[in-house]
Amino acid sequence: MKNIPDETDFFSGKNLTRFIVALAIFLTVLLSYIYIASHLNWGFNMSDKNLIGDAIGGISAPFIGITTCILTFIAFYVQYDFNRKQSVFIKKQHLNEFIAEFNQTFNLIETNNHISDTMKVMEINNTINEFIENFTEEHIPLIKKQGGLTINTILNLLNSKGLYSITKIENWFMYYNPSRKFIIFIDVLIRESSQLGINEKEQLNIINNFIIKFEIATTPEIINFLTYNVLITPTNVIKNKDFIIKSLNQHYGVNQAIFKIYDQIQNTY
Repeated sequence: MKNIPDETDFFSGKNLTRFIVALAIFLTVLLSYIYIASHLNWGFNMSDKNLIGDAIGGISAPFIGITTCILTFIAFYVQYDFNRKQSVFIKKQHLNEFIAEFNQTFNLIETNNHISDTMKVMEINNTINEFIENFTEEHIPLIKKQGGLTINTILNLLNSKGLYSITKIENWFMYYNPSRKFIIFIDVLIRESSQLGINEKEQLNIINNFIIKFEIATTPEIINFLTYNVLITPTNVIKNKDFIIKSLNQHYGVNQAIFKIYDQIQNTY
């Protein structure tokens, strides 16, 4: 990330140059006026050289004093501004190193042909969407009785559609395991970024970028399946579940209705 100079800062870049040039022009005009006025006797008694010196000193002293104060202020401000920008640069450098480290960890998440198979993942995605579309409050007691939203909720729906090749337990975990590992990866990412002092907006941006990378590594159709797995994963497995849900809630590919269903089930006793 490049350290772009702040052009709105008055005492930086072109603004500082313009100020110094303007100040130099002003002083040149003022001193020229004093010199010309004294030689043409514009209000000055040329017979008394002391009066001329007093006049020049009296007129120029306040301007010189004010100019000295301004230049001193500029010197301190430039030092302060440099320290501020250096601090921002160091933070960005730490952030880049942090992201680079987690990029290496992300590459360790193994995907497979199952989770990269767009057609198969699309069937799971369509089943989740169908579940969302057909959900009513009447389903809540049964879902609560079964322990809330679980893997079995989707497996039963897939089985009812005859998609037995997907629901065979050894095949199902080919889809489930990479998603679960990615969820845990995001959970660790949030924890470490919080300790580093990265603000929430930047955290959400980083998480969103990794979600996109996961979609690229697998298939974009994975996003609703991934979201469902986040919702069914208990908080003792992912400590930052609410924050992950918040980041997914802002992701463009997620069916937003699934979050309403989750809230309805969570808030029903």
